[in-house]
Amino acid sequence: MNYSTFEISALWHWIERLFVYQADSPLMMGSIPFALLFIFFLAIYTLLKSYSRTAMMMYVICFSLFFAYKVNGMVMWMLPLTACINYAVTQEMRLHEGKARKVLLTFVVLVDLALLCYFKYTNFIIGDVVNEMFSTNFSLQSIALPVGISFYTFQAISYAVDTYKRKFDMEVTLLEYCFYLTFFPLLMAGPITRAANLIPRLKRNEQASSRMLWTGLFLIMLGLVKKNMLSDYIAQFNNWVFDAPQTFSGFENLAALIGYPVQIFLDFSGYSDMSIGVAAILGFYLPDNFYFPYRSLSVTEFWRRWHISLSFWFRDYVYIPLGGNRKGKVRMYFNNFLTMLVAGLWHGSSWMFVIWGALHGFGLVVHKFFSRQLGISIPRTLAGNSLSWLITYLYICFAWSFFRAKDLGVLGKMYDKVANDFSIDYLVPFFHARPAWTLCIIGVMLSYLFTERQYHRLQARFILLPWVAKLLLFIILKYNSYIAADDLQDIIKGLQLDADAFWLLIMFCFDYAYSICLTGFTYNDSEKETIEKFIALMHSNDSSNMKLSLKTEKGNMDICNKFIISNLLKWIKQGYEQSKNTENNRLSKKEFQTMLDNRFNEKTESNSKMIWLFASLLKYFFEQNPNLMVNTKEASIRIF
Repeated sequence: MNYSTFEISALWHWIERLFVYQADSPLMMGSIPFALLFIFFLAIYTLLKSYSRTAMMMYVICFSLFFAYKVNGMVMWMLPLTACINYAVTQEMRLHEGKARKVLLTFVVLVDLALLCYFKYTNFIIGDVVNEMFSTNFSLQSIALPVGISFYTFQAISYAVDTYKRKFDMEVTLLEYCFYLTFFPLLMAGPITRAANLIPRLKRNEQASSRMLWTGLFLIMLGLVKKNMLSDYIAQFNNWVFDAPQTFSGFENLAALIGYPVQIFLDFSGYSDMSIGVAAILGFYLPDNFYFPYRSLSVTEFWRRWHISLSFWFRDYVYIPLGGNRKGKVRMYFNNFLTMLVAGLWHGSSWMFVIWGALHGFGLVVHKFFSRQLGISIPRTLAGNSLSWLITYLYICFAWSFFRAKDLGVLGKMYDKVANDFSIDYLVPFFHARPAWTLCIIGVMLSYLFTERQYHRLQARFILLPWVAKLLLFIILKYNSYIAADDLQDIIKGLQLDADAFWLLIMFCFDYAYSICLTGFTYNDSEKETIEKFIALMHSNDSSNMKLSLKTEKGNMDICNKFIISNLLKWIKQGYEQSKNTENNRLSKKEFQTMLDNRFNEKTESNSKMIWLFASLLKYFFEQNPNLMVNTKEASIRIF
């Protein structure tokens, strides 16, 4: 088999882009390369999880380090090194009491914070603090900030502190600790997960239920919509305005100031959704990170809904250690303000982030002072809630402008444009010029009216969809990423393949492989079917040979008593007959829930088989069609 130099070069370029760190294009969770890597990762993960928990943990740690390498380059070696140091010191801390225990905790926290400060704040301290205070001109070589170092550091600190306070006293091996600290869905955008949430499930080594799989897919798709489709599109106009506000009208500057809060919510929550979704597919529950934050009626409520894992972290590991509300009201207000200053600085090494944190700290203090100290609050009526929401939302939007603007000069120009060059006459021309952007902003803001019940209903309806419909939705969402993937498109063009035909071929092979592998799915009996089978035992009129085995977390129990079993059967039949709703042949609420649960009880056992079949089909197709070229006279391609 002969290969041209061009073919080998193109193939090697594709492999290099996929497996070698590229500083200009780090691996992102919502990208096509990550999707390809994750598919193959999942196949091996499924096999190892059922074979050996130790092998599974080692495999996930290796993939997490590879993921960190693709994101940060060789800085990823910092992860296993600091993990081993933290684990060794923390284990030693468990063996001591009193002063020695506190000294070891202090050492762990200082090491983790020193690492964070070096990468994140060295240039800020030297350039913006020292040089300004002492009129010097010290400069350092730019230090690359590893993506996700803040989340990694905070999880390490939370584990050490919880162990010190005996809030988490479970025995943890080095392998389990490294798994917890390097788990790749958490590395880039959190949520910040406590050891008590992740490690117990890791020890149980439970397979992901069907409901977790479909919920995970739903969250990934929701994240793709938020991040790749809406946020990235809205960001285009926002970036233009924030980069050069003087070239836009006052109306356009105001539109960008209102649009950025929408953009950052979609961006951050979208990435969190994808992280939680990927973890769910792997069989791990992660805490929700956003809970309709822009429906908040106060700044205090906002921080209970926005980046929830971070808010709880600062509450437990900064606010409470400072004294919380235990040392008087004045100290409480000071602790609130200082905590938000630290939170602002955590988000970025710039005075603009400090101001953003100070604004939120001021908002918290004002709200608590009026509501607690003076007992003044806006009435909880429709008009009162609307006014509270409007004040809170506008204040948060104002604070976000400091978060986004490069410096106070740029922000001053934007507000000057709004004050001196604003006219409602710009509304119609703006809508005609940017209808899609306007509709996206309005649509997202209308989604603030969604209730939690409506959200979960939407999720349940997605889960009930046929797998073909789920596949089509996923294709539509990923196709947008596929078109936007410049590297992938360049390779396809370099190999002279028809891009659309190649994409359709991939989807056909996947669809066919999925349909073939449906035999790998097993369906458990629903609650209704189980009860009906249980009741059918009564027809035997002999319960003397029956034994009822109950399995609980507290232990197992066997019931052999004929009288007890007989009465259980009668009571279950009686309750079943009473719950049936045969009116107009419509399903009752309980039966509908049973139908839902039946769909949730699906378990997949054929991930690896499906992926193998997909690859085989693709290989066979290219073997049978060696000249699939736009210009068939010039060259041929063999990928496999």
